[in-house]
Amino acid sequence: MEKKKMDKKYRVGIATIAVVITAAIFAGLSVSAYDHDQTYKWNATYFVPEDIRVTEYCKNVTVDIWTNTSVKIIGGVLEFNYTFCCANVTGFTFNASNWPSTTSAYRLTPGKVRLVPSNSSGVGPGPVHIGTLKIHCCNKSSCCLTNLTWNTTASYLQDLSGFKIPVSWKNGTFTCGNPIEVNKTMKDPTTNAWVKSYKFPMGTAPPVNVTFKVIIHSKCCNLTNLVVWDNFTGNIEFVNASITPDFVSPTRKEVRWDNASNLSLPLKPCKNITIIINATITDYSSGTNTLNATGICSETGVKVSADDVVSFELPPPAQIEVEKKVWNKTAGKWVDVIHGAKIGEIYRFNCTIHNSGSYNLTNITFNDTLSPSLEYVGNATMETPNGIKRNITMSGNGTDYEVNSFLQDPLTLKPSQRIFIEFDAKVVNYGNDSNVQCVKGYSVVGGKWVHDCDDAWIDTPKPDLNVSKITVNEDVPYLCDMAFGPTNHTGAKKQCNNISAVIEEVNGVDVVFPFNVTFKITNTSTGAEVGKCVKRLPGLAAGANETVWCNCSFYPFAYENYTISVTVDSNITAGPNGEILESDENNNTMVRNITAHEYGWKGDSWQDGRNITALQCHEQGHINLTYSVGNSTRLSAWSHPHWTDYYVEWTRDDFSVIPSTNTCIKKARLYVYYDWDKSTGQNITDYLSLTFNGFAKTPVEYTDIKAPDLIGSCSCPDYMHDLYPSCGPGYTTTYYDICSYNYRYGMLAYDVTDEFILDGNIAHLHNAYPGGNNVSIDGMLLVVVYSHPDEPERIIWINEGFDMLKSGLTKYTKCKGPTTIYHWGPTGISPEEATTYATFTPFPECPEIPVDTIGSVRLVTVTKDATPGAADGKNTGHALYFNGELLGMDTVWGSSSGVRNAINDTIVPLNLLKPSNNTVAFRSYGDAFEATNAFLVLEKAGHKSISVEPEEIIVQPQDQFDVNITLDTHGYDVYAVQYTLKYDPSVLRSESQVSGDFLSHDGNKTIVVVNKIDHATGTIEYAETRIGTDTGVTGRGTVAKIQFTAIGEPGATTFSNITEVVLVDSNKQENKEYV
Repeated sequence: MEKKKMDKKYRVGIATIAVVITAAIFAGLSVSAYDHDQTYKWNATYFVPEDIRVTEYCKNVTVDIWTNTSVKIIGGVLEFNYTFCCANVTGFTFNASNWPSTTSAYRLTPGKVRLVPSNSSGVGPGPVHIGTLKIHCCNKSSCCLTNLTWNTTASYLQDLSGFKIPVSWKNGTFTCGNPIEVNKTMKDPTTNAWVKSYKFPMGTAPPVNVTFKVIIHSKCCNLTNLVVWDNFTGNIEFVNASITPDFVSPTRKEVRWDNASNLSLPLKPCKNITIIINATITDYSSGTNTLNATGICSETGVKVSADDVVSFELPPPAQIEVEKKVWNKTAGKWVDVIHGAKIGEIYRFNCTIHNSGSYNLTNITFNDTLSPSLEYVGNATMETPNGIKRNITMSGNGTDYEVNSFLQDPLTLKPSQRIFIEFDAKVVNYGNDSNVQCVKGYSVVGGKWVHDCDDAWIDTPKPDLNVSKITVNEDVPYLCDMAFGPTNHTGAKKQCNNISAVIEEVNGVDVVFPFNVTFKITNTSTGAEVGKCVKRLPGLAAGANETVWCNCSFYPFAYENYTISVTVDSNITAGPNGEILESDENNNTMVRNITAHEYGWKGDSWQDGRNITALQCHEQGHINLTYSVGNSTRLSAWSHPHWTDYYVEWTRDDFSVIPSTNTCIKKARLYVYYDWDKSTGQNITDYLSLTFNGFAKTPVEYTDIKAPDLIGSCSCPDYMHDLYPSCGPGYTTTYYDICSYNYRYGMLAYDVTDEFILDGNIAHLHNAYPGGNNVSIDGMLLVVVYSHPDEPERIIWINEGFDMLKSGLTKYTKCKGPTTIYHWGPTGISPEEATTYATFTPFPECPEIPVDTIGSVRLVTVTKDATPGAADGKNTGHALYFNGELLGMDTVWGSSSGVRNAINDTIVPLNLLKPSNNTVAFRSYGDAFEATNAFLVLEKAGHKSISVEPEEIIVQPQDQFDVNITLDTHGYDVYAVQYTLKYDPSVLRSESQVSGDFLSHDGNKTIVVVNKIDHATGTIEYAETRIGTDTGVTGRGTVAKIQFTAIGEPGATTFSNITEVVLVDSNKQENKEYV
């Protein structure tokens, strides 16, 4: 009882699983080709293959029987039935290793097989091979089928104890022949017969409509689940069908029927389904039409399939084709297009000429046209259909070449034959260009020419050039990317501003050809072109940029607006888009609008025309000029930010040169110098007031500033500071530029003539500015012109003004760290531009100067902040000129004690004086200073005088002594001297006469023309002249030295008289006026 319960429970579990497995098999399997060890579990017994097929009558097949047990088995009985005589089992062989022949047996009868395997030792568990059947198809009809069905009542398997184990018996099927048959035909449009293939007559032109007939025949079973596929190849497309399809592909080359209602399923044995299909051949071609039908025989559940094919050909007429390719070295094959080609690369082209028609072609002619980006470089070959390759010559410029011209015998190109032409071409420019080859051939049939063309592409990427940045005066970062020039005034001296532009290539393509960059500057208001320059670049690397300079083509006026345009690849004479083919021809120009500014460190007409202007000329009279700073000191707003009052005193000693009596004060002028005016929106006179000796005075104001129009509205861009010298790690950086420390400097001039007191004066300057630290005072200068009868006759000019001057280098950075380091950079100002002038112009009371009456020229110049020292281009270096001649350099001005204003008082060589418009120039060679005053004092000269010195001498008899012949020109120039000296020969004897150094004291050579001594008459003659120069000398000096011996008696005397004096000036004129 216990065993039966266990047996029953065991069978239920196995049966449930067997149902699931069977369902899976019927759902997913057709012909078995499975791994028997993995397909059935849990004591299944089955055929391998399960779906057994032979193609026709009298064919045999072998089939294995397996069981898969969970326990060892000792044998049992296996019995199955089948339909005889569709099949006939003609043999069986046990697996001898599993079932010894001594204990195992089988019996074969028509329609039944009984197997009795036996092994007392047991076999398994797992897959166990029972043995192999031989099955024969004995049905002579077209097909038959039968099931191989297990007799589950008679069949069993036993375990080692002899108990029957549960078994899932898996049936098989046997099919002889194919139960389904497909027949597809095409209607012959000429005879209307249904044929398997058809070739249309020559000359038939597409499109052509065709009709197919499909017959699906069930030979020996009930067909279900029928699916019909029709597949077209070639230039043919489905149109419609007698039975509407369930699916048509977008290309209309695949059609499917699977709807059971449309197909009237099931299809019973010996029944047919006919489908008429209409299609269109769209172009010349040959193709096939394959139809496949698949279904399931309901009797056995097996899937069956059959197909059939028809073919067609629509031959082309006379036709020629050419296919052009280019060799891709990287891919190692011929391609239609090359991407990423580069200038200078050489590519090989292949052109295949194909007779794609149906008739012979003669007179084959081709031409090849290369695009402008390519240049033919030769190495051309032609291979004819006989396989012979020969070198040919062609140009690639579209010239027609007949193939026969390269051959000894004319060529006839037969259908399907080909000619291969190859040649090399070099990339010479950018462009995505097609390169076309065209061919033609003549067909005798039809008597016509046929043509074709094809192209291959060389894509040589184009670069893209553009202007990414325009900078003004980049070489002077101190100017903060701004333009500077003088105001638009008469005599303005416009200065050079340099423009730079960054040219970029942004496509990553080398620009290998030269191109132009054009800078054009126009006045925005007038539209007039005011500057232009063209620069030529040899090329530009891929992705690179280059800064191009347009130097000294931009000369703006301050406060005027300008438009700067920079165009890259601007040579439009080469073509409307320039010389370089670019991917974008519309981004080659950048425009920048700019307003020019005034640069206060420049002088005179380089700025706004300012100079040290002639204020007054005191006409010829017994007058003189003197000056004093009194007790002036510098008052710094840095040290005294809240100062309110500043006093300067002058004592009688400061003007001791002025006589106390018979003196008239012609002019008293007080100058107050200041700097670092930080007041906002005010003039300095709004808060500074002055009294002189208690009298309130109103000044004339002279000012200058580094950048007049940039006060409080200026900020230097970081990219300009990036051009400064770097301080390096560990240092903090302070930048200096045109915008920094932009404060007014100036001078206030007061007329205090009526208030001047000879015995002493006091000036009081009051500062009313709230908050303090707004202005520093650099002292005062009191200049006085007076007249007195004892003074020589003079002419005096007073010039005043204020002009800041600075050239060379200036501070760029202050680096503060372990030490303090300053870096210097250019101001953008030349010494010539850092020059201002004081011109002593004629006045009504001072007409042209009577130069020949002037004996001396005194020049007094005043500056502020000048620093003496050799020119270093930074802090020191200045010069003073008179009428273009250098008077002094580097140490001309040195500040007076306690103040920053410096005075130079010098005598100017008389020969530099002109009758009018004598000009003094103040020039910076690096020194930063302000020119403020210039005073010119011309003193009338006396007559030229020649004398014997000493005038009187007492000697003893036989004493020897010397006398000098002395000449004083009193300001006149002398070029040559001649004289005669008379003495008493009884008192003196002349021993010798030698030349002095007066005529040669400036370094020029002289020659003595006459040097005679006549002892008998007591006469000495002398004549000397300068040579090698056109100028004379001025001053006082020795012309000759004469040695005498006293030969007279004691008490004897004699006079030495100079006669016959001739003085010649530099104009070679004799001057008779002398003393």
